[in-house]
Parts: sequence; structure tokens; C-alpha cells
Amino acid sequence: MKIKLTIFLSILLIAQATYSQSKIQLKADEYFNMYDYSNAILKYQKVKEKSTDVYRHLAESYLATRQYDKAEKYFKKVVNAEDSNFKDYYQYAYSLRLNEKYEEATKWMIKFHNEDTEDSRGKLFMEDTLYYVELQKPNTNVFIANLKMNTSNSDFGTAFFEDKIIFASDRDNSFVVSRQWNWDSKPFLQLYKAEMTDNGQLDSIKEFSNKTESKYHDGPASFTKDGSFMVFTRNNLDENSSSGAINLVLMYAERRGKGWSSPVVFPFNDKEYSTGHGSLSADGKVLYFVSDRPDGYGGTDIYKTYRLSDGSWSKPINMGSKVNTEGNEMFPFIHENNEFLFFSSNGLMGLGGQDLFVANVKKRRVTDVVNLGVPVNSSRDDFAIILDDTQKKGYFTSDRQDGEGNDDIYSYKLSKPFKFGIKLKGKSYDQFGEILAETNVELYSEDGAKVGGVITDTSGKYEFVVDRGVVYTLIGTKEKCFDGVKDVNTDTTAKLIEVDMVLVRSDVVMSVNCLVTETGSDKEVPGVHMVFKDIKTGQIIDTVTSRNGTVGWPLEGYYLNDKLTYEITLDRKGYFAKTVVFSTRLEKVGVYNIHEVLDISMTKIPVGADLSNFVDVKPIYFDLGKAVIRADAARELDKIAKVMNDNSTMVIELGAHTDSRGSDASNLKLSDKRAKASAEYIGESISNPNRIYGRGYGETKFKVVDAEIHKQYDYLPEGQVLDVAFISSLPTKKMRETAHQINRRTEFIILRM
Repeated sequence: MKIKLTIFLSILLIAQATYSQSKIQLKADEYFNMYDYSNAILKYQKVKEKSTDVYRHLAESYLATRQYDKAEKYFKKVVNAEDSNFKDYYQYAYSLRLNEKYEEATKWMIKFHNEDTEDSRGKLFMEDTLYYVELQKPNTNVFIANLKMNTSNSDFGTAFFEDKIIFASDRDNSFVVSRQWNWDSKPFLQLYKAEMTDNGQLDSIKEFSNKTESKYHDGPASFTKDGSFMVFTRNNLDENSSSGAINLVLMYAERRGKGWSSPVVFPFNDKEYSTGHGSLSADGKVLYFVSDRPDGYGGTDIYKTYRLSDGSWSKPINMGSKVNTEGNEMFPFIHENNEFLFFSSNGLMGLGGQDLFVANVKKRRVTDVVNLGVPVNSSRDDFAIILDDTQKKGYFTSDRQDGEGNDDIYSYKLSKPFKFGIKLKGKSYDQFGEILAETNVELYSEDGAKVGGVITDTSGKYEFVVDRGVVYTLIGTKEKCFDGVKDVNTDTTAKLIEVDMVLVRSDVVMSVNCLVTETGSDKEVPGVHMVFKDIKTGQIIDTVTSRNGTVGWPLEGYYLNDKLTYEITLDRKGYFAKTVVFSTRLEKVGVYNIHEVLDISMTKIPVGADLSNFVDVKPIYFDLGKAVIRADAARELDKIAKVMNDNSTMVIELGAHTDSRGSDASNLKLSDKRAKASAEYIGESISNPNRIYGRGYGETKFKVVDAEIHKQYDYLPEGQVLDVAFISSLPTKKMRETAHQINRRTEFIILRM
């Protein structure tokens, strides 16, 4: 009997203990489902025999309350359990990233992807399993600072409003009744405003507005550029969801003098899901927001809606798979240029918790999404970034370990305005594969404008951020090296383009170099079309001078004491073409600079000048009283035709002039006939005859003595007009005849190039 009683009492005690444990777990589950994670942890820890579900809930509760070491500990127990699933693998990898254990996280992300090959997060990860290495490299153009105004609680979610900053906080405030919220036992949120100081600090903090204050959370706000319209997030206390949850709603208010209208709920809110984190375009016509509505990709997604002409709002549009994932995308901010959409995500590839990203939005389409990297991002939650109109400074929020409280506001400054583009990087090498430090690498756009330049470091590295869909030219220059030139087409979906520069060292081989300058100056002439004909081999080298006016190459097939001879032609629009011959004996290893032993300069063609001043053209003679082109005149006109063919856009006015003897009418008529005949002759030899026309001036335009004429005839003063009065004053017949002869001339005035 005693044995039976003992057994009965034991069974009763076990049942009571089991019931007690079951009751504890039920209470823990109740706290967990109400998002009261702090109390859920206390109850779950009292459960003696913990199931995988209990460990899972403990891990998720520690994650929600930012106790990441403990979250990792319990997720590890979950993934090692027999009844774990692929979602647990992702959560464990996520907690490992939060604790900067990236290599271990990689193993579990691969395992997660193998179990669920359709999840976009796994797919993105498998594209680059070492993505975190690049993201951890600090961006030296970004400078961040933790603000002095941060408290031991949460300060986050900044917004520009007029010349002030609005932010949300759960800091204790004597004007507000302290109300606690469940997740981490901190006071509920409300909005504050602050002044911006010159160094980016926030000062003179005050409560924003009594109108927008509510019983519970008033979260992040956003304003139009003119400050007349605002949106903000609030707890939906009026209607619980069917499961009893209190969701978030998005509300708006309009400026009324110095105050605000009563808040109004947006029509697309729903008690069954949360809607919040609004961001308005500068003009208030587009609203971006976050929601966990059921038509999303999973977790919370970013949506947009348009304000219609009647003041109503369009049906929300999901921002798509380039932005949204099965994870949580939150805190959108649309820059006032309407092209930069900043947001945070824990689904896209990041360093830990929520990472900050920027999407390029053009013509309502997202073209690129880029992780902002270190120092803006960390292994913890980084979110709620804003950028000012200069695109050089702003604020963001983070719960990184060096902060003052749960969430802190940080300022940031950029050394140059933010630019969206593709990263173009590479290294500089010589022809033997050796790194070339201190190489000057310059980047040029399609129109020839220089858009960037760097000097490579000891590792030979260079890097630019470039626009998509453009063909750029990279030019590398270094002393004792030939220029390296590479065209780079950025019409690609890739986020990174790698192009290495190879510069041939000129000091270890026999090579030629040629620098083209403008005649009479040291100004370099880029873009000169040069043809080098090797007289020995017949080889043709067809090339164009670089940005610094040079061409060059190593000599192949030549040995010491060989003779090198090139026939060189130079041609560039706006300059007179020329042909020269270079010849030398190759007596040493090194560079043979053609321009040092040969005049390789080019003469610029000045619009308005007489072409005959730059071309060796003798006077054009006609038989007495006639306008027929003689053989000797044809030879001279052929020289003009050649120059015009070399410069296919050149337009010439051929002007014929007579001296003052004879009647005005006959001089004008004859000169016009001769001018038109000469122009017609040249026109037959050029591609477009309309590029030259003839005009007779008779004796209406007397020649002005220039320096060249004065040098030849010192009795004719420079600047003197050879009119009738002056010529009559000359003392000898020979002098007078010379002056008349100078007046009888044909001019080839350059009108256009």
C-alpha cells in the first residue's frame, strides 16, 4: 500500500511540475506574441526542459532586445537540434554577422541557400560569398561623428524641416508623462526639434508639437521642402489586429500658421498590418513608406504612392525585388533630386544587422542598389540616413557599440558630393608585370572632358566612381614610360569594373617618342592624326597624339647601328597639315625623341587670316584684260586646293583686288571675273565646291602694310594704308610701282574652320 501511495504521489508531483512548466511556457509564449521580449526571456529561462521552439523564441527575444551574444548562443542550439529548419540557418548566420564572425556565417549561409535555393538573400550571397571583405574597407571620403546630444535611451530618425532637424526619441522629458513600452522597458517615443550647429552638432532641443503628440509612440517624420506638409508614424491604438497586435499607422498633418492641423490617417493603412516610416519627395507629390502588408516579398517592404491632382493618393506600389527581400527593408529617404533613395535592409548583403543602402531611381525605375559600406555601416543596426541639398553632409542612426545609448544619431560629412555610379578600379603595371607606383591615371568622358585623376600608391592601385552607360578613356602616364590608354565601356549591370593599365618602360628598350606642339609655343596638341611610314620595312603606323600631345612605341625588329627612317604626316582640324622626314642611326638603347631633332610643330589656322600667308603661294597672274586661268596660276591655286582638302571644313572667300589705275567700274568688273574664275578652278578640285567663292573688290580695299612687307620694303611704314594719296607721295616711280603691285593681289580669307 505504501508503495502504491508513493507511486501515486510521485505521479501527482510530476503532473503538477509538468503543469507548472507548461503554464510558465504558455505565459512566456503570451509575452513573446505580444512583443514583450524582456518578460518573455525571464519566463523562458524558467522552463527546465527547453524544446527547440523555446530555444528559438529565446534567441529571437535576445535578438529583438539587442543582446546579440546570447542570441547567437541560443540560435546555435537551435541549428544543432534535429528539428531545426533552413530559416534557423539564416537566423544563426545573421546573429554571427552581428558579432562580426563572417567566416562562420558564410558556412551557414551556404547551408541555408542549399536548403532554399529560391530565397533572394541566398542568391545574392552566392554571387559573392566574400562580399564583406570589400564592405569593411573604410571609405576615406566619409567622416562620421557621434553627437553630444545623444542620451542613454534611443535617439533616431532625423528629418530636415526648414533650417532645423526633427528626430524621434524615448528620452525622459519633464513635459511628457513617462510611459514605458514593452520591448526594452524604455519610455515611449515622441518627436523633438533641434538647431544645427556649424560643426553638425544638434543643439537647443525642444518638443516638436503638442498637436502630433499621442499616448504611445510617435515615430520618424518627413516634411516637404517648403515645410507645409508632414507625415509621421504612430501606434494604431484605436484598432488592434485580429490577432490582438498593435500595428503602426502612417499619418499626415498640414501646416496651419505656426501650428499643425489634427493628424489624419492615410487611406491605405490597415489594422491587420503596419504602415510607417514615411519619406516625402521635396514637392510632396511622392511618398515612400514601409509596410508588412501581405503582398510584399516578406518582412517589411518599401512602397511608394503618388499624390493625385485631386489630393488623393494612388494605390501603393511595391519598389520591387532590387530593393525588397524576404528580410526587412526600412526607413526610406528620398533625396530632393528624386534620384537617390536611401534605405536600410537586413536582407540585402550587409555587415550585420540593418545596413544602409542607396538606390538609383531614374524615370521611376531602380537601376542600381549599393551598400554604403564602412564607416557609415557597421556590424550592428545602421538606418535612417538623410542627405542635404549639397549632397555632402547629413545624419544617420546606429546602435553600434561605441554609442551612448540604444540608438544614437551620428553626423557625417563627405569630402566631395555624393555621386551614384559604378566603381572603376585597377592597377598600373609595366610590360614585365611589375607594379608601377606614382603613375598618373586620368579619366576622360566621351566629349574629351577630364572627369578625374589620381596618382597610384605603392600598390599601383587607382579607383574612380563613374556613371553607367558611358564610354570613358583611361590614360596612364609616368616618366620613362609610354602612355597607357584604355577605353572603358560602362554599359553593364556590374557594380564593379576592373581595368589594369600597362605602360611600356622606354628606358629598357629602343623606342621613339614624338611631342607635337603649336608653332611658336610649348602648347601640346592632342588628337593629331599621325601616319609614320617606315621607309625600310614599309610598315605603316597610324596613330593619334594623346592628351599631352605625344605618341611613342618600342621599336621591334631593329638592332643597334640600324638606320631608322620615317616619313611622317600630321593632320588635325584647325591646323595646317604637314609632312616631314625623320632619319637617325640607332646607336644606343633608350628613347629617340623625334621632336628634339625635327620641327614637328603644327601651325594653327586662324579664322579671318589670309591663307596665302601660311602657304607658299606666288602671285596669281592673268593676261591683260582677261580672266582665264594660266598654267602658272593653276599651280598656285592647286596649293590652296590641297590645303582645303586637308581641312575638309575650311570655308574660303577668294578676293581679287586691283590697283587704283583705270576706271572704278572696269577694275571692279575685271576683278570679280578673275575671282570667280579662280574660285571655280579650286572648287573643281575639292570635295565640296560651295566651301569657296570668289568676289572682286576692284580698288575698293587698299592693302595695309604688315610687318613682312615693311621688312622687305622699309620705305613702306607698317600699318600704312596704300591708298592713292600715299602712293602719289612716294618719291620714285619704282617705289610707286611697287606699291601698286602690292595692291594688285589675290587673298584667300579663312571664314570658317
